[in-house]
Amino acid sequence: MHFLLLLAGLILVGALFVVWRRNRRLRAGGTLARAMMDSMAEGLVMLDARGCITASNPAAERILGLSADEILGRMAMDPSWRPVHEDGSPYPAEDHPSMVTLHTGQPRTGVVMGVSHPVRGRIWLSVSSRLLERSADSGSPHVVVTFSDISLHQESHAYFTSLVDNLQSAVLMADGERRVLAANQRFCDLFGLPGAPASLLGTDCIGVMEKIAHLFVAPEPFLARIGELVTRRELVLEEEWVLGDGRILKRDYVPIRLNDKRHGHLWVYRDVTLRRRASDLLKEREAYLSALLDNLPMMVWLKDAQSRYLTANALVAQACGVSDKSWLTGKSDLDLWPDDIAQRYRAGDQEVMTECKSILVEEPIETLQGRRLIETFKTAVFDPEGRLLGTAGFARDITARRQAELALRESEQRWQFALEGAGHGVWDLDVSTGRMYYSPAWKTMLGYAEEEIGDTLREWCDRTHPEELAPCQGELMACLEGKNEFFTSERRMRCKNGAWRWFLARGKVIEREDDGTARRVIGTLTDITEQKESEERLRQAATVFAASTEAIMVTGADGIIKAVNPAFTEITGYTPAEAIGHTPRLLKSGHHDADYYHALWHALQHQGRWEGEVWNRRKNGKIYPEWQSITAVRDPYGQIIEYVSVFSDITRRKLTEEEVRYRANYDVLTGLPNRSLLMERLELALQQAQRDQRKVAVLFLDLDHFKQVNDTLGHALGDRLLQEAAAVIRGCVRISDTVARLGGDEFVLTLDGIDHSDDAAMVAGKIIEALVAPFLLEGNEVRIGASVGITVFPDDGNDVSTLFRNADLAMYRAKDSGRNNFQFFEAAMTRHALERRSLETELRHAFAREELRLHYQPITRLGAQPRTTSLEALLRWPHAERGMVPPDVFIPLAEEIGLIRELGVWVVDRACDQLAQWRAQGLDIRVAVNVSVRQIPDGLPPEQIAAIVARHGLSPDDLILEITEGVVLADTDRTRQWLASVRAAGFKLSLDDFGTGYSSLAYLKRLPVDHVKIDKTFVRDMTHDPSDLALVEGILTICQRLGLEVVAEGVETAAQYDMLQNMGCTYAQGYLLSAPIPAERVPETVARLARG
Repeated sequence: MHFLLLLAGLILVGALFVVWRRNRRLRAGGTLARAMMDSMAEGLVMLDARGCITASNPAAERILGLSADEILGRMAMDPSWRPVHEDGSPYPAEDHPSMVTLHTGQPRTGVVMGVSHPVRGRIWLSVSSRLLERSADSGSPHVVVTFSDISLHQESHAYFTSLVDNLQSAVLMADGERRVLAANQRFCDLFGLPGAPASLLGTDCIGVMEKIAHLFVAPEPFLARIGELVTRRELVLEEEWVLGDGRILKRDYVPIRLNDKRHGHLWVYRDVTLRRRASDLLKEREAYLSALLDNLPMMVWLKDAQSRYLTANALVAQACGVSDKSWLTGKSDLDLWPDDIAQRYRAGDQEVMTECKSILVEEPIETLQGRRLIETFKTAVFDPEGRLLGTAGFARDITARRQAELALRESEQRWQFALEGAGHGVWDLDVSTGRMYYSPAWKTMLGYAEEEIGDTLREWCDRTHPEELAPCQGELMACLEGKNEFFTSERRMRCKNGAWRWFLARGKVIEREDDGTARRVIGTLTDITEQKESEERLRQAATVFAASTEAIMVTGADGIIKAVNPAFTEITGYTPAEAIGHTPRLLKSGHHDADYYHALWHALQHQGRWEGEVWNRRKNGKIYPEWQSITAVRDPYGQIIEYVSVFSDITRRKLTEEEVRYRANYDVLTGLPNRSLLMERLELALQQAQRDQRKVAVLFLDLDHFKQVNDTLGHALGDRLLQEAAAVIRGCVRISDTVARLGGDEFVLTLDGIDHSDDAAMVAGKIIEALVAPFLLEGNEVRIGASVGITVFPDDGNDVSTLFRNADLAMYRAKDSGRNNFQFFEAAMTRHALERRSLETELRHAFAREELRLHYQPITRLGAQPRTTSLEALLRWPHAERGMVPPDVFIPLAEEIGLIRELGVWVVDRACDQLAQWRAQGLDIRVAVNVSVRQIPDGLPPEQIAAIVARHGLSPDDLILEITEGVVLADTDRTRQWLASVRAAGFKLSLDDFGTGYSSLAYLKRLPVDHVKIDKTFVRDMTHDPSDLALVEGILTICQRLGLEVVAEGVETAAQYDMLQNMGCTYAQGYLLSAPIPAERVPETVARLARG
């Protein structure tokens, strides 16, 4: 029990100790809180749950003007406070910050409120409230209210607002967040915004600007500029903007700093419409006054009392040697004139101002135009109150007037002397008496002495040409009667020596009677014969000038055009009105540099003439060439007074020259460079490659199967194929490379500046691939290919000729390799191959250039009177270096390279053409041509032969086709068909070189031939070789039995001739009768053989 009591006592003691410690802490905390409240600069009061003030600090007592006792126990919404809003309206109790915090628990911050002060009246407070945590013991809420005195700030704000509202400018101010802080009524009125400026407070300033943007002429730029100003925050003054109703506004933008952290924007708008109009009107009046002064025919100025210029017109500035009259403002005469002249002018100003009078003086001045005589009027100028302002001056240049007066006086003394000295005769008629005075000069002009001319009007009339007498008298009467003031008459008069000369008579009535009747007439007589002759020459020159087909342009020494003729207009397009008064630069094309014109002018100045080619520009802008000659015309003193330019349009000539140059360098069909230009370019390419240590490839290209296309479809489509193939080849190379056409289907390419031979191979392969694609020619699908030979500099050669030869050989190697491929030149090619390739190339070129010729050997019918019945056409090749190339050399070559087909067609065509000419000359003869096995059946189709014969006006019977035994040995269905078609068309067939083959006799009966030609080897030896004789006899016997005519070839001796004739041979051919001869010798030879 005691233990329990002891324990309870200890617990009680412990509890009391805890309470003591808590109270001690509370007292300590209260003391600290009180110290903090007392030290605050802001007023602080504490309210209980009823809104009653339970505590306050000294700052609250100072701000409210009350003691602590007067504050404590008072209600926060005591009516004696008389709280009001910023606009002066009463503040409801329920809106008081403390009440809002008590009821909602939410703090309020910075609420502006006006309350009554016992001494100062109304003061303005910035009030904040916050709810304290409920105490554990009482559990009732408390509110802490703090406030500061912002009366001074509110007064400043009211002053600022009043200031803004009273400004004549429209003002809008916003903070950094673009919220409107202030605006005045002028802003709302200017832009027609409804409501008071307060309605704008807190709104977005950009939104306000968007509302008024439509009022401006340019709303979008207006808004864009607003955004730019807000972003960049740069001071901008006096920006001008125009409203849609025409009003003009000036805008200032000022970026402002509200405090250390806050920034804002200020816009100020001013309506300057009236000021602008007044300014414009003032400027207009000033301009009008300035123009008025500048247009006065005198110098006008105004000076202040210190003789400084206030204003002056343009003539004053001109006299002072300045271009801008405004420069004179503020200057004195000391700034403008030498000291002696300036002091004289200033002395005149002082005299006028001191004595208040006006002066008129004549005084000389020195100007940029020289010494001038000026008449000056000066007077003093006063304001309406009579105060002296300065002086006004008026001056005019009387130099010309004084000079005229002086000249008049001098002329009165010299006129008579001048007339006589100038060669004018003077006459004086007394109308009332009819007496006439003739001066000595008058008489001298007609070749008479003083005493040889009387004093009557008859002296004049008798010497006047009859054709001019009546008109002259009529002119004189018109002057006497007052119809004309002056008498003027041109007439011819007979001189003493009998010659007629032209004279100009002029006169005037100088005295009249009171009734107006003329009493005295005085005048002059001038010999104008030379003038008349000059006018005639000018008329003739004008005729030539107008009729010339060459343009003529006359300029003065200053280069200004004075005259042009119609041809000038026709060539240049400029009419005389458009050209005269301008310089020839209106024709300048810009094609010539300064050196060109310098040389031209140097020639004109030193030689008096220049001639050359000029490129000028027509009125329509087209550039054209002309041939121009310019001549400088000098006066008697050697000074140039005019330039006469004669030129003609040489456009056609230039085009012709250009065409000649083009044809000399380019292939007309394809537009590609020709051999000449190719060689020139290749030479340059080799030089450049040698300098740059690079390579040049030369490619020879021959189109495969082209000749077949050309023969089948015709030359027109063949030419089209060449053009398209050229375009394909050109498209496969660089623009710096050269593609040339040598002729026919041969092309040459040069690839400049390559690094590897593979580059050439790549290009060749590209070309071959491109040419394999079919060509469509007027509905015909044509396929060709290309064989390309490649040689490379410097690997294969160092000069053009070597590279050409190598590329050509390589091209033929490509053809031998199956065509449609490319081959590089190889040094290992044998000499024989090179020779063969060279000969092949030369044969092709010879055929392409038509260097081959046809010779003819007569075939004569044997008998008592031999007669030539036909001629064998034999192909010959006269080579410039090799001489006459044997047929057994080049014919097999032509067959090998596929040229024999084209040759066959060519031989038939030429032989028929020549036969037609012989027929026209009266020769009754036929022609035989050889047909190779390579030409049968496709190379020389029967229909093609028939077409050629018909084209030359011949019949098939006029042409004999000689076939060799090779045709027999190559017996095929197609060969037999060809032979049958030829016979069916009416052509004669002859079997050539009979007896040399192995199957001749077996096939002789089957061949549809008309003639058999015994080979010359049998004929040559038959006179001494019984075997050959037997063969010849056997052939003759067989042919006679078969009804075939026989021609013996190779007859060279009379013994052979006689033996053949005795054996019954029909025809002979050989050197005994005639060697193969050119066509022009055939008529003579045929006639010789006919004579025996």
